[in-house]
Amino acid sequence: NDLGEICRGPCRDSNPAVIKAACALIALVGREVLPPIVKLMGGKAVQPYSAKLVEALLPHLRHRHAAVRVATLDALEHGLLAGAGSSVETLVGWRLVNNVPIAEFYGKGEVRRNWLADLSRDGSLQVRRRFLATLTRWVRQMDGADLYEQEVRLYPYLLNLLVDPDATLRSDALAALTALGEEYLALHDDEWRDKMAYGAADEADRDRRLNIPLPHPFCGRPPLGARVRVRNHFRALIHPIVAEIGCWTAKERCQSAALLEVLLIFVEGSATEFGHMVLPAVAKAAAEADEHELRQRACRCAEVFAHHVDPRSYMPLLIQMSSLDPLNTLSQRLGYFAILPSLLRGMYRVEPATHAASGPTASATPAAHAHAALTMLCGVCGGDGAATSQHAPLRDATRATLLELCALEVSGRLPADADALAFSSARDKLERLPRDVYDSPPPVAGAPFKASLTLGLLLWHGSDPALAAAHDGRTKAAEARRAAGGGDAGVEEAPELGAERKAEVEVAAAWACVERRLVRDAGVLLGAVSKPSDPSTFSPGVAEAASSDDYESVGGGEAQAAAGLLRRFYARLHPLVQEQSHGPAPFASDLLDRIVGSVGQPTASPTASAPAAEYGAVGSAEGGGIGHAPRKVLAVEEVESFEEGETESDGEEDVPISRRR
Repeated sequence: NDLGEICRGPCRDSNPAVIKAACALIALVGREVLPPIVKLMGGKAVQPYSAKLVEALLPHLRHRHAAVRVATLDALEHGLLAGAGSSVETLVGWRLVNNVPIAEFYGKGEVRRNWLADLSRDGSLQVRRRFLATLTRWVRQMDGADLYEQEVRLYPYLLNLLVDPDATLRSDALAALTALGEEYLALHDDEWRDKMAYGAADEADRDRRLNIPLPHPFCGRPPLGARVRVRNHFRALIHPIVAEIGCWTAKERCQSAALLEVLLIFVEGSATEFGHMVLPAVAKAAAEADEHELRQRACRCAEVFAHHVDPRSYMPLLIQMSSLDPLNTLSQRLGYFAILPSLLRGMYRVEPATHAASGPTASATPAAHAHAALTMLCGVCGGDGAATSQHAPLRDATRATLLELCALEVSGRLPADADALAFSSARDKLERLPRDVYDSPPPVAGAPFKASLTLGLLLWHGSDPALAAAHDGRTKAAEARRAAGGGDAGVEEAPELGAERKAEVEVAAAWACVERRLVRDAGVLLGAVSKPSDPSTFSPGVAEAASSDDYESVGGGEAQAAAGLLRRFYARLHPLVQEQSHGPAPFASDLLDRIVGSVGQPTASPTASAPAAEYGAVGSAEGGGIGHAPRKVLAVEEVESFEEGETESDGEEDVPISRRR
């Protein structure tokens, strides 16, 4: 007791030098004095004294000097190993849910703080390095009974250091986890000896089939020991991680999403059991329009998840939650469509077991899932698909899905139809897939999958809200001109005619923009153009920006190639888009005819704000899109009389009414 009071007394001082001296004294006691007593009497006999020393050190973990925090960590490292293993619960602020102190009912409860979380994101690299060494030693040397309970509370912070801003620290954290995994296998040699001996070929095959980009410091699959040790705690960790991804603070949400990505890399296919928790949490994070980093991390989580988990275990949930249903909110549907491109990319990067070459080949995942995704976009059983939605963020997500499907088709990742048919006979092994989606005929029946993708692009661009707004503006301008047409003023002087001509220019500009976008997206399907950017970076408004960098210029070769693609499937596409033109995609049929009938290359579209006189005749090539025939506008004005000689003042001279246009 006297020694403990001597050590705790200087901890109450505010001078940094005194605090560091106190930490050095406690570290000496924990290293030289307490271990022999623990060995003689057991850890429980020493725990009341060592726990008080740990509690005295905790406030200094937030000291403004990094050197003081490092000294405090050094003292904690030795003090906690001297029988104070249960103090880990204090370090992480953990308490039983049903254990509420009476003082809290009267507003006198103690504030709980997660000290380890603060250390894992400390601003000093020196502190984080010392934190890694402290955690590693605790996991390696803690008493077996304490480690059995506390390892699950320490491992998340070891894993969190794998996403540290410093690359060297990330590599050191992976090396520490690898070493701890090897020690675990050595400790449980009887359990894992046969599995390692007989499963070496399977492990090598799975190492070869890993085909997704992993963040630093991963250069491939983590070693077996590290995976097994992390997998043991996944069941306990997934619940708080999913809860934190849905919280309201952006910083914690990003950190939890990064930790979830690391966990999915370690647990691989073991995440199947928790797909019903992982997928909704990731979709909710991906639906955030203002958090770009969070959406990126959520999409990477979805890609890793889809690469290791059989699609039959989560596609029924995705289809159910993203369908057009009164119970599915718009934000919920947006989240699932936002992660759908990443899910497709992850599932179709799975290499077949018999493939030994390094080049791209057809995936081992059946093509039925890609067909089902396109069916949701184009519409199931004649219903409206998500591709024709008028919600701007949802349109961005559906366009990203279409482009991902186009890229998969061009790269040859989608298997042949025979593989999809073989899949349908055994698809009920995991989950019963929605038959209205999976058994629906392709959007373009009896044609290659490329034709269905072309239809999806036509529906998406043919339902562009900018076109509808431009046409509505022209209609209103024409009605206003007709309403004012009975006046006595000359037609050339009527302001309504100027507004109508401006509306015509805006319509021509909108058509030119939509045509250039369709040509560029068709280039992705033809393999001539790469995807504009990663689908996870698509933010609301990107698809609506007429001056987007992806569509500023389209060459004549791209226009000719797109026109050739549409001509190839014109006979099959025209009846389908004609039917959709009376519904959710009113401009799809006209867009198809304009591209197919175009000659030459796209030209720049005029801006709607410039004077109408700068564009020449309305509907000319300067105001059109891809070299269309000029359109003529006939303006007719009703007059009361056609009698010769009847004139009206028109500026400096009188103009007969019969000569007015």
